Amino acid sequence: MEDHIKEMEQLSHKMFYEDLTLGLESRKRFLQILVKISQSNNHELIQKAADQFPVNSLYNEPLFSEADATAFSTILTRVKKHIEKLLLFNCGLYTQQFSSISSAIMGMNETIDEFCVCHNELDSSDVDTMCQILPKINKKLCIVKCFAGKKGSRNANQEERLKLQQALQQLRNKELMIQLDDCGSELKNN
Repeated sequence: MEDHIKEMEQLSHKMFYEDLTLGLESRKRFLQILVKISQSNNHELIQKAADQFPVNSLYNEPLFSEADATAFSTILTRVKKHIEKLLLFNCGLYTQQFSSISSAIMGMNETIDEFCVCHNELDSSDVDTMCQILPKINKKLCIVKCFAGKKGSRNANQEERLKLQQALQQLRNKELMIQLDDCGSELKNN
């Protein structure tokens, strides 16, 4: 299992600094390693994996399975450092996976500057979970086309925007903004 930690170190550097197309296999392998480490139930090994978790994580695919999301969450909960970017772009996230990852974010001792769940398949009810994790996000929540629609993913509707705006206004953080679409629509806490 220690070999998995070493491979995870190498992959975490490689996959986040190479071309997104070339990095897909590295990102898939990274998730496979997280699953193996998580399923080992070895708390020391899980903590080592959390200590190696990259501060800038970009996942443009692969699609997360339930096992991937659970393992990702298990490790993320134990991350003890500030995360600059956690970008889960086009990962096929559904409610259960998003809930698992959001719970991990809530359980973290530190915060995340930028969290992106663009181009996924979330349910309208997941906006409540988004509102709950807002205090853990410092600068930006990007939710472009993160909701499941009749013809693919869609942007937040008026009701979802209103819930997010209300939650945003209850925060002390005046720097946090929520990117709603690719055209520059955003919510801010003024």
